[in-house]
Amino acid sequence: MATDEQTVQRKPSRMRRRMLIMLAVVLVIAVAWSVFWFVAAAYSERLYLQIVDQGIEQDVAFDCVDRRIEGYPFRIELRCGEGTSLTTPDATIELGGLTAVALIYDPWHAITELSAPAVVSEGPFDPTTITWSLAHASVAISDGALERLSISIEQPRAEPSELPPLVADLAEIHLRSDPNSNEAVNVAVRLDGLEPIAAAPKADLMLVATVDGARSLMSGDTASAVRRLLTSEGVPIKLTRVSVKAGQAAVSAAGNLVVRPNGMLDGQLNVAVSGDGASLPYLDELAPSQADTLRNIVTTVLSFGQATQIDGEAARAFPLKISSGRVSAGIIPLGKLPPLPIGLLAVGG
Repeated sequence: MATDEQTVQRKPSRMRRRMLIMLAVVLVIAVAWSVFWFVAAAYSERLYLQIVDQGIEQDVAFDCVDRRIEGYPFRIELRCGEGTSLTTPDATIELGGLTAVALIYDPWHAITELSAPAVVSEGPFDPTTITWSLAHASVAISDGALERLSISIEQPRAEPSELPPLVADLAEIHLRSDPNSNEAVNVAVRLDGLEPIAAAPKADLMLVATVDGARSLMSGDTASAVRRLLTSEGVPIKLTRVSVKAGQAAVSAAGNLVVRPNGMLDGQLNVAVSGDGASLPYLDELAPSQADTLRNIVTTVLSFGQATQIDGEAARAFPLKISSGRVSAGIIPLGKLPPLPIGLLAVGG
């Protein structure tokens, strides 16, 4: 009997010891995790300051108002209040606020939410106010350079001074380092429900391209990218698809372009157009003679095109040539494109 009583008394004692050991382990883990979080938060603070210093070297200043680092225990959150601004040599963007969030176990991938409005001030021009219902970005960094960037803005509305507002349903831009090249960058741009003119048909735009030599832009070294452009024969751009659809008309193109050091474009595109000259939108905003000329050009070019389709709609396809900015469809000249502002990029870099 004495032995049984000792066994009964011993069992609760062993159980209490196990409970104490488990509590001690949990406490040690909690303390260690807390230390790790605060170390990670301090590292994030130093990384933020390092990025700001690198930006200053590129003549880009970022001012995070009321900066706070929060998110304990599983996230690192950088919060910036109203009045946070980004200043470049040519413009200043002031935000309603910013929150960047990274998981503690994946600090190189951050999700950022921007608070409206954004006020863009550029030189002598009056400020432009931009609002939205939701704006967020995803940023992935690898080996100290930007690996992927995705920005999505729902219901953006830009209100330039003394000009009609520019409204859209959705605006997105995606950049990533090309996995098949050390120097190229894949670019995708989407703009849905754009209203360039009030009471006119909305337009949907899409661009998918690969830009060679743009990897240095991903690392923030704009100056090196521009110098490479200015000292080379040009930067090749492979257009997988660029398309615009508005009302009953749609245009789709694919091909290869080269941006020359002087900003001019060279290359060839395969273009498809659905609809006809009569269905072109926005012509009412032009002078009658200009609108009639554009309709006649489109009708003439389409008459030589081959039958094809754009998203299931009947269309006509034809090759388009660009030489030093001059655009022609076969022997028919269509006009001249202005040079890209490469010089301004060089000054900014």
